[in-house]
Parts: sequence; structure tokens; C-alpha cells
Amino acid sequence: MIWIVALLGIIFSGVGFFLYRLGNKIKQEHTILTEGVVIGLEERRGDDGTTYALKVCFMDDQGREIVGNSMISKSLFLTKNYPVGAKVHVLYDALDSSSFIVKEYDINILGLVGLIFLGIGISLLFVFVGIELLVFILRLD
Repeated sequence: MIWIVALLGIIFSGVGFFLYRLGNKIKQEHTILTEGVVIGLEERRGDDGTTYALKVCFMDDQGREIVGNSMISKSLFLTKNYPVGAKVHVLYDALDSSSFIVKEYDINILGLVGLIFLGIGISLLFVFVGIELLVFILRLD
């Protein structure tokens, strides 16, 4: 039974580390910062319900107008801070300006979820080690 705690700790830590690293990798690939404008929301339906991605328009360094959707979609409640016309910071890939992220909207969620999973995983591993150490000490008596 106690080994399940260790296994869950390892799984949560692994997922957390992966998500955190993915957030950092995305930040490293998307290095050119510009300002964009929210022009709408794209509705995405899935098994978990309906979420919304920001539809953003911005100009790249070549003067081309780029229109696209944010990588991450969220509940309608979380998109209320980004009404049509809102200005946002866009980070795009120098090699492919159509590959972009909305700084305030996309990056923060990956890093945050990654850190939460990592924290849970490490906590579970500490619980496992603590219980195993307690059992070892009790056996010595």
C-alpha cells in the first residue's frame, strides 16, 4: 500500500517536471516580443466541456499581419480579463511568426501547473520516506 504513495510521488514529480520544462522550452523558442490585440475568442469543445482560446492579431518584424489563436484554451470565466480590443504581449518564433504565444495567457499556466504537480509529487515522496523511516525506527525497538 505504501509503495503506491511512492509511485504516485514519482508520477506527479515526472509530470510536473515535464510541464515546467515545456513552459520554459516554449519561452525559449518564442523570443520576439510585440504587442497584439484580442480580436475574439475561439470556442473549443472537448470531453471536459467548452473552453476558449484568445484570437489575436499582431504585426511581426517583417510588417506582416498575423492572426491566430493562443495555444492554451481556458474557461469563459478566465477569459473575461481579455475582452475584444484588449492589448496583450505576444512572443513569437523568429523562424515562424505564425507560431506564437500570448505571454500573459499561455506561459503562466504551464509553469504553474508544472510546479503544482512537482510540489505534490515531492510531498508524496517525503511522506513515503517518512513512513519508511518511522517503520525502520520502530523495528529497532
